[in-house]
Amino acid sequence: MKKKSDDLFQLIKSFSPNEKRDFKLSRKQEGITNYMRVFDAIDAMDEEEYDEQIIHKTFEGEQFLKQLHALKNNLYNLLLKSLRNSHEEKFVESQLYNLLSEAVILQERGLYKLSEKQLDKALKIARKYDKQLVILKILRHQLSNLIETGVKNVSETFEHHFQLINNTLENIHREYDYTKLHYGLIIPSRHGRRRNPDLDQEIEWITNDPLFKTVPETSLTFEARFYYLNMYVTYYTIRQEMEKAVDYLRQILEHWRSHPDMIKHKPRLYLIQLSNYVNCKIGARLYDDIEEIIEEIRTLPLQSFRDKAERFQNEKNHLLRYYLNTRQFGKAEVLIPEIKKGLEIYGTKINEARLITIYYHALMLYFFLEKHTECIEWIDHILNNDRTTPRKEVKQAVRIFEIAVHYEMGNKRVLDSMFEATQKKLKRSNALMHFEKQVLKHFRKLSKNTDEDKHPQLLQQFLNELEPIMDTRPVPAGCEEIYLWIKSKLDNRPLRDFV
Repeated sequence: MKKKSDDLFQLIKSFSPNEKRDFKLSRKQEGITNYMRVFDAIDAMDEEEYDEQIIHKTFEGEQFLKQLHALKNNLYNLLLKSLRNSHEEKFVESQLYNLLSEAVILQERGLYKLSEKQLDKALKIARKYDKQLVILKILRHQLSNLIETGVKNVSETFEHHFQLINNTLENIHREYDYTKLHYGLIIPSRHGRRRNPDLDQEIEWITNDPLFKTVPETSLTFEARFYYLNMYVTYYTIRQEMEKAVDYLRQILEHWRSHPDMIKHKPRLYLIQLSNYVNCKIGARLYDDIEEIIEEIRTLPLQSFRDKAERFQNEKNHLLRYYLNTRQFGKAEVLIPEIKKGLEIYGTKINEARLITIYYHALMLYFFLEKHTECIEWIDHILNNDRTTPRKEVKQAVRIFEIAVHYEMGNKRVLDSMFEATQKKLKRSNALMHFEKQVLKHFRKLSKNTDEDKHPQLLQQFLNELEPIMDTRPVPAGCEEIYLWIKSKLDNRPLRDFV
């Protein structure tokens, strides 16, 4: 059976309780319509997927089912209209759209001075929030008004206005240039290609660009400076020069804090910058202000359910990672029930890459504490969850930890079938590289050798093979943890002592 579109389902599920209430109040005068009945039926469905058979079963025999597709389209448009109305005053974009619409209507009626008043209001807002494309549109409408009304000092006035348009076009062009360079670096950094030896060649078109090599001579718009700084953050992150990346991230936070209106306008984007800063500082092992920034994340004023989900995933993930890196294992373990509860509330709204990262850090906690039964739960979350497609390098590391955990638990039968299956899976995803080959080879030796007295010798050989891999940059995901695990076995000491 052909799968039905779930656009309406996704839209309804994105509504907050207040937005649902506003929608129902707006339709109250019409009574209980088929729109409201279908809305309630979809709203009551499971969070994971849309099932149109439930609609047909619930309203079996009713005439409107013959035009269900049309009814769903109309309901979708009514919901969008309700969102526009309820957020009209809240969103800057809505305010600007309304002012521009009013200005054009007045302009078409020949009321040019009244039109100009609305354009002036729009221009003030657009400049406050650095909306360069909107500024360009406003300036062009103002140009039409100037032509229609006539002005004193015509040449000077028009020359000044054209200069404003030229400046805005330059701002837009500069924003585009820095955005292009930034995303040109983002792509390889987010698709597991950091271990690619040809990466420097791949990004050479960016590093050779004059905009990358030079400091801007003129002041930049908020947006342009944001992408200019982010370009270097991404570049130094790719090169694993984390302290330099931290310095640019600090400049980004200073940039945002010098524009408090932008934080109010885009709290979610500011939240992401705070998160990036914490993530990078932990990566650089600089912990001086981590708790302070995480507290800012926790208390940042947010309204929407989606933004609160963003806050949850950033706050808890970074706090867990911070506790792990600073060996505060007790605090980390206390955090796990809070994380599980948050995943039940926000799970469907959490970014896929972040979801697998949260799972991974929980796995690492229990691996370090040598609580291997608990490890299995998080391994299963990662390997059996179809949503966790990003962060391929993390997923392949988990396959390695799965082998280590089953070895620790003495599950030799499981290991026998796992070696070949893991090798095939890694090979199929082009992830069977030198580190992974060594791990499979040495765990196979350890598993098959029943003479416990020979295990220290085998572990030492394993350690020797990993030594040169530990000197590569970046170190393959999972390599450092397996290296420390071997040392703990050789020294007969708890793994947590080596972290």
